[in-house]
Amino acid sequence: MLYVLPALGSTVRVPSNSQLSSVSAEPSAASDPVMYKVTIDNGSVSKEYLVEAGESITFSVGTPSDDCLEFVKWSDGITDKHRSIQVHGNFTISAIFEIKQFTITVDTSDPAKGTVGIEKL
Repeated sequence: MLYVLPALGSTVRVPSNSQLSSVSAEPSAASDPVMYKVTIDNGSVSKEYLVEAGESITFSVGTPSDDCLEFVKWSDGITDKHRSIQVHGNFTISAIFEIKQFTITVDTSDPAKGTVGIEKL
């Protein structure tokens, strides 16, 4: 005789001269999920996370310690400050900053407004 146990996803063969009064079985243990290491350096802190395969991780650009820096892009080329990435493997991503550029306009036509000196750094 052949019995199918759909809840367990298995088939059990029982000799024809046997009586089957009850069946009990433990479902097989689910395998541990696949985990990946994700390292994010957002400009103010670098942290590592363990993320299950297929899950998403959301992160944003941090505030750099130097006010003269501005965010340009992430190391993968994306320029969005806020990101959400589905994880399919280990990866590291870093925020890339550049020094802000300033324009200084000096009016030297009126000495009463002050003077400007140039010093080589």
